[in-house]
Amino acid sequence: MITMDLTSVTGVADIVVDGERLWASSGVNGCGRFWALVTPADVRAGVVTEHADGTADAVVGTVSRHVESVQAAAEWVVAVLRGAVLCPCGCGYPFHKHVPIASGGAR
Repeated sequence: MITMDLTSVTGVADIVVDGERLWASSGVNGCGRFWALVTPADVRAGVVTEHADGTADAVVGTVSRHVESVQAAAEWVVAVLRGAVLCPCGCGYPFHKHVPIASGGAR
């Protein structure tokens, strides 16, 4: 659950996504509006990009997922950080064990 609508963030804001406190910073690029989500330890957690049709891309490390909304994208980023998303290679480990989330490599 998100305590505030991520799409209402036009500068920077503290938000809570599924119980995780994150700092959101917004901007605009060639694809549309985007929000960088950063953990309190100043480690970049992920990026959410909104498309013109209202769908969104969630990006963590080198992997992205296309979902139905900005809110769903933010929730997916948090799920990856918590280890609730399994690695797509089929190894059975949490996704974040193999994909670099911040500079310095995988955790």
